[in-house]
Amino acid sequence: MTISTFFTPYEFNDCYLVFDISLNTPLFTRWLLKIAYNSIRCEKLLPTYIEKSIPYILENTTEYPQNVSILLGLHINLNPVPEEFFAFTPLQIVHNPQFFINNPIAHKQRTPPQKVLIKGAGQIICIRTGNAISLIILWKDSVSINTHKETLSILQEDFRFRLLEYSSDRYSVRSVSSPTNVMTANYGHFYSEQAVAEIIHSIKDSLQGRDIGLCKEEFNKLWTPEMNREGRAFVEASMFPSNSKKQKILEDTIRNRNK
Repeated sequence: MTISTFFTPYEFNDCYLVFDISLNTPLFTRWLLKIAYNSIRCEKLLPTYIEKSIPYILENTTEYPQNVSILLGLHINLNPVPEEFFAFTPLQIVHNPQFFINNPIAHKQRTPPQKVLIKGAGQIICIRTGNAISLIILWKDSVSINTHKETLSILQEDFRFRLLEYSSDRYSVRSVSSPTNVMTANYGHFYSEQAVAEIIHSIKDSLQGRDIGLCKEEFNKLWTPEMNREGRAFVEASMFPSNSKKQKILEDTIRNRNK
């Protein structure tokens, strides 16, 4: 295991590796909860479950909120092309992401997705900051000890997250990504480790068994900064159709390509 940071660009071959990291847990968790609180307000969602964290966020107390669990994982692009080919979104805030044990797309026989319900959770917020994927669970007061323990066990064992503990400053973390998180440019869903392996197997089949990491290296050699600019222009123009500046950039991009 190696000492690493959240902003190191992890490679495909790192997806099964475990990394040791050092972390100022009180500072990091306060920062995440502040982001979550502001996002809840911006989205006009009810702040019922996060209000108990306000004294902790404001450093009026060192007592960690009893209704909060924060889990951590790493973002890794598991596709054979650069992330910029889809849309580079290093900052994301997603409310109530979904968790799936299986992935129907990876099966020859289509099966209904098996969703994992996070029982006892009032709100769930996923925050991506660079290569750090943080999962904030705000529990209901009615959650039982057994349900709380069982859910955290599933998220750590099946979905590869690592629970943060207030008194700890060293953690072993690994990838919680699926190739589909990059394809869709969001962390609105998570797949179990088995489902991710099935998706990767499907991608390898499409590459006739070639190594995904090596394919990405070859693609990087062909991928130019101009392609990055063009791709970003198309993505941003489609995301913001009423933004005249984004549309003008796209028009200029197409015009320059056709010269």
